[in-house]
Amino acid sequence: MQEKLWKRISGPLRKVNKEIIRMAENVTDPVSYTQVAEFDFVLSNFQKIKDQVNELIHTVTRNEKLKSQFEIEKLFSQINPHFLHNTLNTVQWLVRLNGQKEIDRLVTLLVSCTERACRSWRAKPFSILFSATHPFSRSTTLSLSGRRKAAI
Repeated sequence: MQEKLWKRISGPLRKVNKEIIRMAENVTDPVSYTQVAEFDFVLSNFQKIKDQVNELIHTVTRNEKLKSQFEIEKLFSQINPHFLHNTLNTVQWLVRLNGQKEIDRLVTLLVSCTERACRSWRAKPFSILFSATHPFSRSTTLSLSGRRKAAI
């Protein structure tokens, strides 16, 4: 009789243990029930835990992907003003070498604006806000990335 009772308890206990070990291998597989109410109750709660773990894994994975995309966007928004600044700086020196003083003054204004944008510690949409005192300048408005406007 003891042996029969032991088999009735040990079989479902092994199954519960097996489900715990299986979770480490594959979190998504549903648990396999024992047909013993008490053990099935434990396994049902264990299935709820597995579902919560799966949901948390999914949430963490999604958040990490979003974080990665945000980091890439942040990097690009930092690179663009820096690239523009370097390009304008090169143009500035070429203009100076050719003795084009009027163009040099305009490019110098642009370079100073890009320096401010590059010094900003936060990644923001790039904007240039200045007014040029060049004789050819009219209050011309340019739209940059559809958000900010600059008067040149």
